[in-house]
Amino acid sequence: MLAGDSITNFSALNEFIDKTKADKVMKRNVGKTDMIIRIIIGIVMATLGFVYQSWWGMLAIIPMATAFIRFCGLYAILGIKTCSIEK
Repeated sequence: MLAGDSITNFSALNEFIDKTKADKVMKRNVGKTDMIIRIIIGIVMATLGFVYQSWWGMLAIIPMATAFIRFCGLYAILGIKTCSIEK
C-alpha cells in the first residue's frame, strides 16, 4: 500500500463520518489531530492488551469510538473543543 492510498482512504472515511447522523445530534468537539491521536492510542492499547493477554486492552474501544464519532462526552462537560470549524 502506498502512502497516497492511505491518505485517500482516510479522506473517504472522513466523508463517511461527515454524512452520519451522529454529527447532527451531537456537535463535534474532536478535531482531526485529536482524532488521529485517539486512533493511535486505541491501536496501542488494543495491541498491548492482546500481547499481555489482558482485558484492559478492551478499553481501547473508548478512544477509538470517540475518534470515529468525533464527539467526546468528557470534552462536552468540560467545554473543550479541538475542532476548528463548527458544522
